[in-house]
Amino acid sequence: MRLYVCNKNTNQKIYITGVAATRNQLAQQMGSYYFTVNGMFYSVNEVRAEPTSESTIFGALAGGLLGAITGGTGLIVGALGGALLGNNRDSNEQQNVSIFNRSHVQIHN
Repeated sequence: MRLYVCNKNTNQKIYITGVAATRNQLAQQMGSYYFTVNGMFYSVNEVRAEPTSESTIFGALAGGLLGAITGGTGLIVGALGGALLGNNRDSNEQQNVSIFNRSHVQIHN
């Protein structure tokens, strides 16, 4: 998953580096609840997560290509197997995105 904040003036996504399961974990990694991006101040509660890719499509293509080597039946089996594996990865990633986006850090000033 990718983490981002929305620019407060343009509402465009600004992707940030770091990998964290929750906003609290992100704050621990950053060493603070607050940080700056492009000269603007944000709190970890303003960080959002989104999935990085659509693995189902890539899994089906990769499985299909590998299956093509073994022939017609292998192509179908490979594509279906790749799609199932990719779909499972997409599902897991979406669950991780939801967990991050539902997390909240209680900030005491």
